This record gives sequence, C-alpha cells and structure tokens, in this order.
Amino acid sequence: MKQLSILLLGIFLLTSCEITEKVYIDKQGNVSYSSNMDLTQMMEMVPKDELKENDYPIDSIFTVDGITKSQTEFSKGFEGDEEKELMKNFKIHVKLDDDESFMNMILDKKNLNDFNSFMSNLSSDIERINTKRLKQNEKLPDSAQLDLIDIPIFSMPKLSYNKKSFKRTGPIKSITESSNNEQMKGMEGLKDMVRFKLEYHFERPIKSVSDKSARLSPDGKTVYIEKPMSIAVEDPKAFDFEVKFK
Repeated sequence: MKQLSILLLGIFLLTSCEITEKVYIDKQGNVSYSSNMDLTQMMEMVPKDELKENDYPIDSIFTVDGITKSQTEFSKGFEGDEEKELMKNFKIHVKLDDDESFMNMILDKKNLNDFNSFMSNLSSDIERINTKRLKQNEKLPDSAQLDLIDIPIFSMPKLSYNKKSFKRTGPIKSITESSNNEQMKGMEGLKDMVRFKLEYHFERPIKSVSDKSARLSPDGKTVYIEKPMSIAVEDPKAFDFEVKFK
C-alpha cells in the first residue's frame, strides 16, 4: 500500500491535473461546497500490476469514521484524532477505475455565516496543529517525526452574498505548498501543469463578473473561472471575484 501511495504522488506531480471548487448558493444564501480533484490522467499512468495488488477499482462515499475503518490507502491520512476532528463534517467520494478517477470532498449545506466560520476555523486549526507538530519534530529523529496535516482541499474561501451581489475572497493553496515533502516543494515548474477551476452556481441571473476571464452558463446563472495554479502562486488574489445580479 505504501509503495502505491508513493507511486501515485510521484505520478500526480508529473501529470496535468484539474481541481474544481464547486459551490451552489440558493436565494437564502445557503452554501453547498465541494472540492474535486480529477485523477483520471494520473491513473492512466499507474502500472496495472500495481493496481491489482491494491483496492481497485473503487467507487465509494465515506465519512471520516467510515474511511478510517476501511483500511484502504485513502484511510492513511485520517487516522489521528486531530485529523478525524477536522474532517468530521466532510463526505469523501473516491472513484478509481479505467474510465474515470477522482476524489471529491463534499461539505453538507450550511448557511453563509456557518460556512465562513467553518472554513476560517478549519484553516486556523490546521495551522495551529501543524505549528505544534513542527515544534515537536525539532526534538525528534527523522524516523519518528510527525506528519503535518494536509487535507485535500485547495481553497478555504470567504463568501459574502446579498440580493444585489456576491463576493469570493481567499487564496488558493498551491500543489507544491500542500506537499510535506521538501523536494516536491522545490518543483516549481509543475505548477503550470495544475489547473484550478471555480464553478459557482446561483439562483439569480448574473449581470456582471469582475474577473474578465470568467465564462457564464447559457442560462446566465453559473460562473466558470479557470487558471493555472502558477497564477495563484504569483497572485494570492487571482481567484477573488465579485458578481453583480440583475
């Protein structure tokens, strides 16, 4: 299992990848959120004999409790009590097969204030825990060092919404920043191979979008923004945008 994990990470960083942040906002301001990582191209490069030795194919939706009991490769990142607590509000949809592969982190619908509080607290908790672990690691040998928490969500946005407008703010975490491996962090050129997409659905028709690269759906109620991860690294505000409604 560990060998497959290392292989997947290596291939992931050497292939193009799409990450989609998908958000639905109803007229009352309730938010449904998911973060989807498309792994299809990556899985095409995994040797078939490696797949046969592991859990494959997979198509399952887990809660944190369920995934830690599954004893699959995907359970390894959620075994600690702190990891379980951070992820308890998410459902995790993992699909790996010959036709389509992805991992989708799904957050149940929340009102706007609860959503913003949740994302803010999640970011603060991860930073607090990792700071503590880094200090502990200074006193530990390499073989005993604690892993830093790194959940597969590449944005923890702050949203504002009213009848006239909507605003999204919050930086995108780069794929190399998210890796705990110092060698991977130095692979700056790979950022151009990762594309980040925003897909925001509204019930109100859209009048305008501040990001000039944005596309609208035919019914004028969905915003699509797509850029390479390198843009997010150069400009933390690259994915901030504002929508005006009709």
